[in-house]
Amino acid sequence: YFVYCASTGYTKVIDFVIDSFALFIKNFPEYKLRLVLSGNLDIIEKYNKIIDNNCLNKNIIIHTKLPYKELKQIYTNAIGLIIPLQPNNTAEHARFSQKTAEYLSTGNPIITTDVGEMSFYFTHKKTAYIVNYTIEDFSNTYKEIVLNRNLAKTIGYNGYLLAKEKFNAKNIARNLNTFLNTTFKE
Repeated sequence: YFVYCASTGYTKVIDFVIDSFALFIKNFPEYKLRLVLSGNLDIIEKYNKIIDNNCLNKNIIIHTKLPYKELKQIYTNAIGLIIPLQPNNTAEHARFSQKTAEYLSTGNPIITTDVGEMSFYFTHKKTAYIVNYTIEDFSNTYKEIVLNRNLAKTIGYNGYLLAKEKFNAKNIARNLNTFLNTTFKE
């Protein structure tokens, strides 16, 4: 299965993920998407109805209010973790998705877009799948992952190594300490 975790405030992106996955399962009906949603319960219920009305309930599962240990297990067992940053959204260019480091800690590949900080850290098909923000490109990337699991595992592992180096609090603190000591010598 694939995973997308988000707040209900990202309805356009949730719609995008559902649409890209619906396209993918036309040829790969055995795969699932786990949507981990937090926020407005009415919106979550709306998505349950959309999934039911479009006969997607065998393939798309919504999770809410998960204990962290269970959430981490869902991430760990995924074959791909989705971070679809929107290129036409100014706020997306200015933020770094907090879930990026969480996703990468599992050693599974992330699927994202070349928006904001992502291109400064990740290289397509080396440390992440970086694709255009289109339903077709995301769908094709899901397909690529299931058809070439060895490459996907390698990309996920390389992403994990990058995260261990760049996002580890101990490394950041050590680098900050070195910077401060060399910059502000007495």
